[in-house]
Amino acid sequence: ADAGEEVQLVDEAPAAGAREAREEVILCIDSLEAFITELTTDSKERGGFLKAVRTSASSALKRLHSLVRTRCRDAYQAEQKQGEVEASLQEVEQDNAGLRRVLNQMLATEADYQTKSEEREQTIADMEASLDEADRRIEQLVAELNGARQELA
Repeated sequence: ADAGEEVQLVDEAPAAGAREAREEVILCIDSLEAFITELTTDSKERGGFLKAVRTSASSALKRLHSLVRTRCRDAYQAEQKQGEVEASLQEVEQDNAGLRRVLNQMLATEADYQTKSEEREQTIADMEASLDEADRRIEQLVAELNGARQELA
């Protein structure tokens, strides 16, 4: 059984009890009406009948009262639990929003670092090209210097 069926089964028991108590109260009222309209019964029988009706009605009303109190308590507890769940949900949503902000900041920082890394790689490549050019120029100057020494010697 899924959760919806469990709730329905839990709710049916008090409802059935309330219907039964209501039917008993209606039966008691009907019996009282019959008692009042019955003129052929003597007073001793009427007293016993009235006492039985009163006992039955009292019992039914007590059960009905108990069921109503139980349902009210359940409703109050459900309302409290709903408030707790809503507060918890709000906290989760706030945490989620905070985490999204942090994640967005981290992504922005990562993009910034990626850009800086690419710029530095380009700077390094430019410096290496400059060093290669300087090495070629040094080799050329050394060759010219050696050529000039040979001419002087």
